[in-house]
Amino acid sequence: MKVIFKLVCKCILVTVPLWGMSIFFYSYRMYYSNIDFAYSFWNKDFAHAEKDKYYNVVIIGDSSSNSAYIPEILSDNTINLSVGGSSTVEGYLVLKDYLENNEAPTDVFLSYHDSHFKNTEAFWNMIVPSHRFKLMDNLEIVNRGRTDETDMFYHKNAISDLLLNQIYFPSKYITFFTNSIGQNRYEANVKGYDEAELHRGRVVGVGKTEFQTTQNRVYDDFLIEPMYGEYFEKTIKLCVDNNIAVHIVKPPLPGNTIMTDKYKKAVYDYYNQFITRYDNVSFDWIDKKYLNSKFADEIHLNNDGALVFTTTIKNRYVNLFNEKYTKNQMLGVDDYLTTENAPQYLFQFMKNKNYTILLHDSVGQIDKFNMQFLKPNDILLKSMVDDSGISNNLYDASPSIHDDEIEYEIKDEGTSAMVTFNGKKYRWNYLAEGVSAFIIDNSNQQLVGIKDIAYVKDIDEFSDYITVE
Repeated sequence: MKVIFKLVCKCILVTVPLWGMSIFFYSYRMYYSNIDFAYSFWNKDFAHAEKDKYYNVVIIGDSSSNSAYIPEILSDNTINLSVGGSSTVEGYLVLKDYLENNEAPTDVFLSYHDSHFKNTEAFWNMIVPSHRFKLMDNLEIVNRGRTDETDMFYHKNAISDLLLNQIYFPSKYITFFTNSIGQNRYEANVKGYDEAELHRGRVVGVGKTEFQTTQNRVYDDFLIEPMYGEYFEKTIKLCVDNNIAVHIVKPPLPGNTIMTDKYKKAVYDYYNQFITRYDNVSFDWIDKKYLNSKFADEIHLNNDGALVFTTTIKNRYVNLFNEKYTKNQMLGVDDYLTTENAPQYLFQFMKNKNYTILLHDSVGQIDKFNMQFLKPNDILLKSMVDDSGISNNLYDASPSIHDDEIEYEIKDEGTSAMVTFNGKKYRWNYLAEGVSAFIIDNSNQQLVGIKDIAYVKDIDEFSDYITVE
C-alpha cells in the first residue's frame, strides 16, 4: 500500500508543472492572447452578463457585418455581436448563447460575406482557444462537421483538441505565450476590450484605411456548402421560434467588384426563399457597391463607409431606431471623431447629434465652407458678432437637432482664443489659412477635439483632409 501511495504522490508531483502552467494560462489570458481573443472575451461576457437595459436589435454575422454596422449611430438599444472570421455556423451559436441568457430582441440583422457560407477562419484559431462557446456546443459543431466536405470543423484529432483546449493544456497555449514575449499584450487587449464595450461590439481596428487596387474581382457563383446553409437556416428558425423579426442584409462590396447576372440571380434566389418559407423575414441588398475609398480592404468597410451604410440602414428601418442620442452613444461617436481625418465625414458624423461646433475662419471663405460641409449635414451657421466685440471671424455651428445647449465663453486673442465651459478653460489655436473647428459634446460636456481644415487657393476649395500638425 505504501508503495502505491508513494507512486501516486510521485505522479502528482511530476504533473504539477503541467497543471501549474494550465492554471497560469487560464489566469493570465489577457497577458498572452492576441487582440482577436480580447474581442471574443468581450463578446462572451456581454452575452452572458445580466444587463440593466434591454436591446431590441441584435446584429449577427462575420467581420464584414461587424465593420458595417455602427451601433452608436443606430440606437442606444442596438448591439453588434458579429464575430470576425466566423461563418454562419458560429453565428448561430452566438445568437443561441445570447438568447439563453437575455430577453429576446424584437429584431435580428443577419449579414455575411459569401465566403462564410463555405469556410471559417475563426473556429479553431479563435473560438475554441478563447473558450467563446461551451464545450458541448463545440462538440455539436465538430460532430456535425464529420460529414462537412470543407473539413473546417472536424479533423482527425478534433475531439482531443477540444478537450485539451478546455483544460488550458500547455501544448495548446505555449505558442501564444512565446509569441507574446517582449510585447505588452495586456495593455493592447484591455484597450481592445474597452473599445468593444464603448462601440458595443464593433471592432474599430479598420479605422480610416482606404482600399486601393488595380485588380477587378469577379463574382460569378454564389455557393452554399450544406453545413453552412443548414446553420444559417437554423439561425432563422431560432428567431422565428422566439418571435424575432429577421432582416437579412447583404453588405456592399468595393468598386472593383464585377457581379455577373448569374451571380446576382443566385443571391436573390437563395435569400428570397426564406421570405416565402418563414413569416417576418426580409431580405435587402440596398447598395451592391461602394467606392473603394469607403473600404479598408475587399470585404470590410472602413469607418466612413460604415457611417454611410449604417445611416442607410437607419433610414430604411426608421421604426426600429430612436432619434435621440444618449450620453453613451455620444461617447462612441466622440471616439470616431477623434480619429476622423476627412471633413466630409467629420460633419456627417455630427449630423443630428448634440454638438456645439465653434468655427474660426482666417481666410474669409466661410460661405464656401458652409456650402461644402455644413449645409449638406443640416448644420446651422451663426456669426458671433455682438456687443462684446467678438471677432466676426468666429461662428457657432449647430446641428439642426441641438438639445441641452452648453453655455460657453470665448475670449478672442487674435491668433487664438480661450474657451471656457463646464468650469474649465481650453486654449484654441487658430489655423493660419483655413477654418479651425472647436468641437464640444454637449451631452457629456467635454471637448472632443480641435480640427483644422485648410483652404486650397489653387482649386478654390477646402481640403478633403484635416490638417495634422
